Amino acid sequence: MAADVEFALSDANRVRPDLFVLLGERAATLNRSKVPIPGAPDIAVEVISPGERTSDMTRKLETYLRHGVREVWQVFPALRQVVVFTPEESQRPQTLTTALLPDFTLAVSSLFEG
Repeated sequence: MAADVEFALSDANRVRPDLFVLLGERAATLNRSKVPIPGAPDIAVEVISPGERTSDMTRKLETYLRHGVREVWQVFPALRQVVVFTPEESQRPQTLTTALLPDFTLAVSSLFEG
C-alpha cells in the first residue's frame, strides 16, 4: 500500500488516490519517480471529508471503476464507515477483507480509534 502517487487512467483522466494497492508485476516494478503511473491501481482508497460533494465522489468512483480499478474503498471518518465498491457491487463491511489480498483483515472500527 502506498500514497501520494498520480495515475494516468487515460489521456484525460488522472487521479491521485489517498492510498493505493498495486499487485503482482506492477508492484514489483513500480518506479515512483516516473509519474504519472500509466494505468489503474488494483485498489484505490479515498478518505471522504465531510464537505466533499456527493457528485464529486460519484464521478471519481465511476472513473476509477470504468478505467480498471478492481476495488474502491471510500472511507467516511465522520460516519465511521467504509464502503467497498467493485464493478459488480458495493458493501459496508464491519471487517475489511478482499480476495485481492487473501491474508488481509482489518476491523473497520480500528480505523477510527484514538
